[in-house]
Amino acid sequence: MTNSLSPWIYDDAEVLILGSFPSVKSLEKQMYYGNSRNQFWPIMENIYHCKIKDDEFSRKSFLNEHKIGLWDVLASCDREGSADNKITNEVPNDLENFVKQYPNLKKIIINGLSTTTGSLKYFNKYHKNKSWKDSFEIIAVPQTSPMPNKYDLVDKIEMWMKALEKSNKENCF
Repeated sequence: MTNSLSPWIYDDAEVLILGSFPSVKSLEKQMYYGNSRNQFWPIMENIYHCKIKDDEFSRKSFLNEHKIGLWDVLASCDREGSADNKITNEVPNDLENFVKQYPNLKKIIINGLSTTTGSLKYFNKYHKNKSWKDSFEIIAVPQTSPMPNKYDLVDKIEMWMKALEKSNKENCF
């Protein structure tokens, strides 16, 4: 059984982005979206027109500045490699009690559109009929994983930009 990372979130966060479970590389680096092939940080750089250094302090500072938190739907699981379709024996994070700690949260963005693997699958499995989530705008967007899917980077940027309600003209800091 492998454990997920601790959440990266600040008291005034307004958006919580949920992945499924960190990749092997992310766990090794102890950093969300730590695989250099993952498109999460390049998408954020494109949306916010800035360069985010590849270190924990810079990435957390960026998230804090933009009132974004990161966490995962799953607290632990067994998995060979990094593919979501290899997850077994999953244990969900306690999202219901977690979100109560952050009264400014308004939106939950789920990193992945697939209902058969990944974040949305596990979010629906453990939280679909829970009333706590009715307090939030919940949006699923294309996964940023390096695994191939039907969305190219331009499509992903557009959909993430819309989910974050950012115009193409806003700047980073």
